Amino acid sequence: MFRDELRASLLPVIVLSSRTMPNITANMSTSEAVYVSGALSDDDTVTVPGATPTPAPFVLPGVTLGIFPTGLIITSIWCVAFITIVGLGTLGRVQFREQYRARMKRERSAGVKTI
Repeated sequence: MFRDELRASLLPVIVLSSRTMPNITANMSTSEAVYVSGALSDDDTVTVPGATPTPAPFVLPGVTLGIFPTGLIITSIWCVAFITIVGLGTLGRVQFREQYRARMKRERSAGVKTI
């Protein structure tokens, strides 16, 4: 019962005005009102030509990439190359430091004076 009362209260009142005729009011009948989606929609409602009975699913914009990310790929390649070069340089410096410390330890134990 509540649904029918709600549907009746949502029917529009159409007012036509003219310069020569007084205002004409009209109400739509419940058979003409069609609710495509929402709480008032029914599966057995009157179908209107061109109206879809179920709404299209909502697609959130900005979630997918619209174009192929060429710039992202090129930038990623440059970043990987940079990180690799810096990492290899750092690894070489660490190895050189360990080699230097081992040489100094060997020379101190052998009694050789370094400059």
